[in-house]
This record gives sequence, C-alpha cells and structure tokens, in this order.
Amino acid sequence: MLNVLVVDDSALMRKRMCDIIDLVPQFTVADTARDGKNALELLSHNSYDCMVMNVYLCDGSGIDVLKKLKDQGRHIPVIAISSAVREDREMTIYALEAGAVEVVVRPYRFSDAAETEKFRRSLVNALRAVADGSRNTRNHLSGTGTGMDE
Repeated sequence: MLNVLVVDDSALMRKRMCDIIDLVPQFTVADTARDGKNALELLSHNSYDCMVMNVYLCDGSGIDVLKKLKDQGRHIPVIAISSAVREDREMTIYALEAGAVEVVVRPYRFSDAAETEKFRRSLVNALRAVADGSRNTRNHLSGTGTGMDE
C-alpha cells in the first residue's frame, strides 16, 4: 500500500478526498493535516509515498509547503488541488514549478454530479500516475486534471 498525506483546511474536503483515495487500490490515507504547518510537522516525523494538498490553505499557500519541501531536498510526489485553476493559471504554473506533479481542479459545488465525477476521475488518474512512478503526470494525464486545455 502507498501511504498518502491529505492536506486541506476544509474538513469536508479532506473527507471527500480521503473517501476517494481509500477506494483506489494500492493507496491508503495515512494521515490528514488541516494546514501547512501541520503538514510539515507530520512530514518531519513520518514517511509518505504521496501527498494530496490544496494549494490554498488558511495559514498560507500550499505553494509555500512545496517550496519548503524542495529547499529541504525532500522528494515526495504532490498532487495539488485547486478550485481556482481555470481563473488563476499562474498558480498552476507556480505549483508545478514548486514541485507538484499534477494540479487537479476540484468542483465549486459538489452538488454538480458531473463535476464531482470529473474531480474523482482526475484525482484517481493522478494517483495511478504516481503509483506508476510517473514524475511528469501532466503529460501522462493530458487534459484530465489541470483544466489548462479546457
């Protein structure tokens, strides 16, 4: 099993992501963090195979966490989650430059079944790419996550 750390300041979003991840063979949610500080603390004491993290956190940006990991020489595949990728292409570029292997767009409302399913598929595809050892999942997933080509 591949251990995943899920980071999001929304308890509902953490639960939704955990529910999706736990249904993917090979993956299990090992821990959750509510902010970047908590995530960095968990990362300093534990080993994870992958991290799924919101790029917008209450205590700062997920980009800051990515930069700290990079500065520390820590190499962990990070799937960045954002609800604003379509509007904020620069954040997508920053996330990828800071070390994220994929940026997945989450729906604004989970009441939209089609958007919710698209998010689920994109997250599952990103996780499978991590399991396959792909370090450049943006090319591997072509159009399933970033929204850059939508």
